[in-house]
Amino acid sequence: MQFSRRRFMRGMAAAGLTAAASKSFIACADDASTGTHAALGFGDGKTDGFQSARFIESLDICELGFAAEFVDDQKPHVKHSTGHNTRLYTQLPDLIPDGEFDLRGYTSDRLVVPQSSYYIRTEAPDQLHLATAGNIPNFDALDVPNSPYLEELRNNWWVGVKGLVSAPAAFQPGWLKSEVSELGATMMECAGNDKYSNFRLMSAAHWQGIRVDDFWQLMQSDDGFGLTQIDEAATHVKISGFDLTEETKWNRFLAVESKPGASWIFSLQELREQGAFFATGMQGEDLTLDHGFPLRLVVPRYYGCTCIKWVNELEFMTVDATTETTSQMREFADRTHQLTDDPRLYSEHLRPHIDQSMTAIKVEKWEVEGQIAFRIVGLMWGGEELRPDLTVELYRDGFFKNGPDITLSVDHVIGETSDAFTLWWSEFWQPPRRGKYVLQPRINDPHVQARRVRDGYYDRGIRFSRSDLRA
Repeated sequence: MQFSRRRFMRGMAAAGLTAAASKSFIACADDASTGTHAALGFGDGKTDGFQSARFIESLDICELGFAAEFVDDQKPHVKHSTGHNTRLYTQLPDLIPDGEFDLRGYTSDRLVVPQSSYYIRTEAPDQLHLATAGNIPNFDALDVPNSPYLEELRNNWWVGVKGLVSAPAAFQPGWLKSEVSELGATMMECAGNDKYSNFRLMSAAHWQGIRVDDFWQLMQSDDGFGLTQIDEAATHVKISGFDLTEETKWNRFLAVESKPGASWIFSLQELREQGAFFATGMQGEDLTLDHGFPLRLVVPRYYGCTCIKWVNELEFMTVDATTETTSQMREFADRTHQLTDDPRLYSEHLRPHIDQSMTAIKVEKWEVEGQIAFRIVGLMWGGEELRPDLTVELYRDGFFKNGPDITLSVDHVIGETSDAFTLWWSEFWQPPRRGKYVLQPRINDPHVQARRVRDGYYDRGIRFSRSDLRA
């Protein structure tokens, strides 16, 4: 059974209710369904809704098949393993507090987390103290809250500039301090974000830094750093980061084993098109060591493996048929939609775009107009622009051959940019019977590239017991 929102407004008018909201009850005003979703071309903007809704609980989304055995051991907000194989998971359901009926205020700017909750795929290398000529006794002296040695690291960190430039040069991230600006909310997704991590290797935050194109100008301008000039023949840049570590614990149940080496080749044009930037801060604070202090590259709408941390070298270059990919580009080839698992030549390597993607993050149980009903809440991200024509298909017991048991419309899509998270939620519904259901998100526009979604990569599971279907 599915509920029409229009019924709510008719009940509202009859009862003479005014707008009110709380954790247990909400009554929406006459303009409740006009707003962002209508402005996006989603819905007709007419007034409709429910007379009352009482939140009961959020049900746990479960992973499917073999992956379910590992998720429970992967607690959020704490680091697992060490070195190149470190993981820290973001608890995505926490982005939306339980019991919030009207979610239209949760724009992309609110779907962010502090640094302490931002996902980590690789922790700070334990040889980082050797990357400078500073007086830093060991890594442990750096890796403590408010370490006095962090400023020592910043003041002695040099980023080399070489290749097709008028002369080799170097700069310090501290020089950017007066040029840093707010760059807005941007999300990042690990290329290996999957059901084994409960899709928690992705996060969004407000970043501070400088756009790459602005930095090129600053680097060359006499009014800026005046370091060196980029040769007109340069079409690409290889951006590298410090990656020397002695301790890497490999836990095969978390992911495939990671390899040393952190560099990526980009065309100057693609960095401009993606709005790439060098980050020095996140959520109004300096980057932490694990997030790339003192300087990190961020490439919106590209997988996180391209977002080089601890940047220490820029090499301007041109490419030809013999130019090889870097070890990092090859390591993540099978997770960035490459045509082969080992593309040796740069000419064979495709841009590591994040397609438009969506997944469910929570299922809420409500009492709506005296009946038990459920709502799915999820996130959308990636792609070149927002395309909000979405549905969710539910299959009981995971059987797909006869079509979905239920198809839900996605009533609201609240977002402004594909660089960050966009919130969506379904109409209210009731499962026809208890059991386990597969939640399969659908991006309906056939012109939108959404490979992972259409392959079922972001499918989730939910199990309804007999008690779940009762008040």
